[in-house]
Amino acid sequence: MLCQKENEFSKLISIVMPVYNVQDYIVEAIDSIINQSMQPHSVIIVDDGSGDDSIPLLKKRIEGKDNYKIFSKENGGLSSARNYGLTKVSTPYVYFFDSDDALSPMFIRDINEILTNYKELDIIAFSGSILGLPSNLAGKIPSYKRTKFQICKSGDVFLERLFSTNSYFSSVCINVFRTELLMRNSFFKNIVHEDEEYLPRIILDSKLCYCTDEIYFYRRVRENSIMTSKISSRNIIGYLEVLKTYRCIIQTTKNKLVKYYLKKRYNDFLIYIFLLCKKNKIVLPKNIEQKMNCEQAFGMYYAFRLLLIKKFFPVYHFLYQVKNR
Repeated sequence: MLCQKENEFSKLISIVMPVYNVQDYIVEAIDSIINQSMQPHSVIIVDDGSGDDSIPLLKKRIEGKDNYKIFSKENGGLSSARNYGLTKVSTPYVYFFDSDDALSPMFIRDINEILTNYKELDIIAFSGSILGLPSNLAGKIPSYKRTKFQICKSGDVFLERLFSTNSYFSSVCINVFRTELLMRNSFFKNIVHEDEEYLPRIILDSKLCYCTDEIYFYRRVRENSIMTSKISSRNIIGYLEVLKTYRCIIQTTKNKLVKYYLKKRYNDFLIYIFLLCKKNKIVLPKNIEQKMNCEQAFGMYYAFRLLLIKKFFPVYHFLYQVKNR
């Protein structure tokens, strides 16, 4: 355990950590906070109706630590737990941490120093890495490695820079946010892929942003996590919400590069969800199927690919196999 000065706390940053049935990983996760060289002002632990030993294990680790608080609620999913935790935050900045991941011991100290030097920041973005990546998922999980470019003075320029440097990743866990920025926007939607829907609109509402290439976050890829779980209609419903947000931004943003990158991302997601449905033979509720069929790709190339998938999937599948031989 790192030695830390007594009562050395950040007055700026709180951590919100939802917990649901992660008894195999929770000790490593909470220890990575306890072992910080500077402690966050508060650690808000939201028990989202766990049925295993996650909370008893947590209580043992945080005994006697007054800045660690556990709040219990009925199971409502990750978005619900994050939204609940956000209402308990009293600091200017908040960090969302998943309870099966880990943090670098210098995370709070370094971010606190950045916030002290740049007092008006809305978002601090940083790099991450992967814990325990199964060999069958190599190349399928993002690296979370960002390019350092420090200050951007508007959200659209920040989003543009993230896209253009291959530094955009749809995870809130590699960002620290100004609490007020989140509170004045809609909370996390109760869907799968909530980060993909949430991040672009939050970034575009920001002003002063900072990006570093330092690795502070370690994502665990486990067999039964959302990232690796079996595809279902819930995934499709979540992706449709993402597409709705993307289309709204595409129609309203004046930044041509943001519009370009989001159109490409929109098209890729649209193709992807139709392929998921075809390959996994997912049966959607009628209203969701109708909603999905109303989505239109941007550009002739993607429109043609989408038509092939919808109407002539065996032909599309054959052409794809030939192309990738």
